[in-house]
Amino acid sequence: GMSVAQGEAFLGRSVQQGSVLYLALEEKPDEILSHLKQLGFTTNDPIYVRCGAVDRHNTLASLEADVKSYPNVQLVIIDTLLKFADGIKDANNYQEVNKALERLLELARNCNVHIAAAVHAKKRETEDLRDGILGSTAIAGAVDTLLLFRSGKAGIRTLTTIQRYGDCIPETQLRWDAEIRSVSLGETLDGIRQ
Repeated sequence: GMSVAQGEAFLGRSVQQGSVLYLALEEKPDEILSHLKQLGFTTNDPIYVRCGAVDRHNTLASLEADVKSYPNVQLVIIDTLLKFADGIKDANNYQEVNKALERLLELARNCNVHIAAAVHAKKRETEDLRDGILGSTAIAGAVDTLLLFRSGKAGIRTLTTIQRYGDCIPETQLRWDAEIRSVSLGETLDGIRQ
């Protein structure tokens, strides 16, 4: 979100600068503001934050109104998806999840915004990373890019992507610089093992 708001590259990839709408459904405003400030946020950065629970029967209309009320929204972050999506009684029900996500994708198309949504992982590892997402496989099937973060042995954190378009990022170490609060890509896990 900070990279988009400030127009700075993220993990070596360029971004389109614009406003960011961050729905932090499990967080408190003070905590979010503190984290954003640690990342270099200033009052000039176009990041708009909504914290706490949403009315699950009015999420899409409310989100559309928010996107239209702020200038140049390019990115919407929903943290977490299953606390936002309306019409899902059983997160493992493919039809329910697919229907809810189709409405969200329609909103993204109509408002010309990118929607990034966080989803938790299952506790057990799976051979196919898409099966490791908590909930229906409809989640993995609905998106253009899956960013899969893992915390592995010896504290190594990794990122893998599965892309509908473009090149995937193989499982690659994420390097965190606590001093400047930034993340960068390190070596691939295959490179580390060699």
